[in-house]
Amino acid sequence: MSTVVTSSVEREFEQLFREHYRLLYRTAYSLLGSPADAEDVLQTVFESYEPDGGPYYTVERVAE
Repeated sequence: MSTVVTSSVEREFEQLFREHYRLLYRTAYSLLGSPADAEDVLQTVFESYEPDGGPYYTVERVAE
């Protein structure tokens, strides 16, 4: 028998994902018009998520 232990950060991320995925997907889809592109954008966003509030740079922030 295998026991999977998840950290509080992983649980928080999963909760964040579940709570916001549908809204973010609908928004991305309405802007891009493609289900595949909307999924790609969300995958990129969630992969770059920094749970500790670490560096998250936008083009505007870098340009300042």
